[in-house]
Amino acid sequence: MCVKNMKIPHIIGSEYTVNTIHNQTVRYLNLDNAATTPSFRPIMDRLSEFMEIYGSVHRGSGQKSQMSTAIYEGAISVILGFLGVTQKEYALTPTHNTTSAINKIARMLNISADDTIFLSEFEHSANDLPWRKGAKIIRIPADESGQFCMNHFEEALKVKNRKGKKFVAVSGASNITGALTPVHEIAMLAHSYGANVLVDAAQLVAHREINLQGNRNRDDAIDFVCFSGHKMYAPFGGGVLVGKRELMEQLTPDDTGGGSVDFVMNDSYDLAKNFSKRTTAGTPSVMGIVSMALSCNILRKEIGFKYILAHEQEILDRAKRKISVLHGIKIYCDLDYNAKKKCAIITFNVEGVHPNLIAARLGHEFGIGVRQGAICQFSFVAKLLGLNAKAVQVARQEILAGHTDRSFGIVRASFGLGNIPEDVDRFADALIEIVKTPEKSKNYFFNTEGEFWPIGKPRLDVASFFNTQEGKK
Repeated sequence: MCVKNMKIPHIIGSEYTVNTIHNQTVRYLNLDNAATTPSFRPIMDRLSEFMEIYGSVHRGSGQKSQMSTAIYEGAISVILGFLGVTQKEYALTPTHNTTSAINKIARMLNISADDTIFLSEFEHSANDLPWRKGAKIIRIPADESGQFCMNHFEEALKVKNRKGKKFVAVSGASNITGALTPVHEIAMLAHSYGANVLVDAAQLVAHREINLQGNRNRDDAIDFVCFSGHKMYAPFGGGVLVGKRELMEQLTPDDTGGGSVDFVMNDSYDLAKNFSKRTTAGTPSVMGIVSMALSCNILRKEIGFKYILAHEQEILDRAKRKISVLHGIKIYCDLDYNAKKKCAIITFNVEGVHPNLIAARLGHEFGIGVRQGAICQFSFVAKLLGLNAKAVQVARQEILAGHTDRSFGIVRASFGLGNIPEDVDRFADALIEIVKTPEKSKNYFFNTEGEFWPIGKPRLDVASFFNTQEGKK
């Protein structure tokens, strides 16, 4: 496949320019796709059309309501098709985002002290904190390369005296290093010991194909999966929890209200027999779900994951040539810069420079947006940095005292479909300049928002954005 000849749908904001503190206007280079991806223009165009008929979903007999309901229901079928399954096999519940999806299933499972939850040590807080409901937590370590340790996992599953439910919750790809997790191998092993599996696919969904059924002649199907639209080039808030229908229908609904019931009395009510209605209290995020479905079709049918893999391999090849050889740069878990092992994420630090300051200089001097800090994984980042327990506790106390500039962290550059291999060159040149000019760090101060900010640069003023009358006579 020739990557260069592939035409990506227009990505909104790809030509956006910013001013640097050197009074230069440059194209904004977004290297923070792992946090939120920009949107495909065709999605916004189609949603503008949808707004003309936008009406109440599952409520009302008006034509707009009926059309909106049909489109919403169609979106659910599209999302399930994107995952390689049908509504007969799997059920979908809309959520606000991935975090709310994980909180929802943790509540619906009625986790108790007798249950055991298996997590990897590189789980985002979204797939960690919701499980701390009294169940026993077993953390599966990553190996030296940052990948899920299958041997340790099997040994943990073998323990005989575990009571209650056994549930495995694991990220499909690490948001810190991009390391891909063998989710179907995990599912097959977990099932052999009577455990069910949830895959947090927030970081995976826009990078690699997800086929929930796995190899259909083996027991490696994924039981539950969740992800968000904002990670897959879809605008507006929206997320989904998808699971095997026979498992989902056994869960206890955690929210009640309009739409989730068939009948209500003053002293009793009857939950809806239809599963999707039973677990969707209130009006769902229609725009969010529809935008996710549109993105599913673009990613799977128009672009294709073979292209995405090849595209990321080109970027990682360039990073291996340009970034890995830089002096003064520490790279974490490079995984041979192999797209079959990791997403196009470069995790690093500049020796002797606080990661928040690196990010600030990249942003204000070079117009490059990255993410920095512990990135919702304090313990795993501390492990990558080789920090001992005492150093971690000191950092914790500093943060709680408001001194976030004294905490530890890393810098993450994450590439997406809006990037080209040449963006690696611009990124590398910026890092070279940062290493060469440590004295420029004095041009920044630590502001009250917990950020390094250029001395003399005015605060951002967004008040005028909310004035809808501006420019009108």
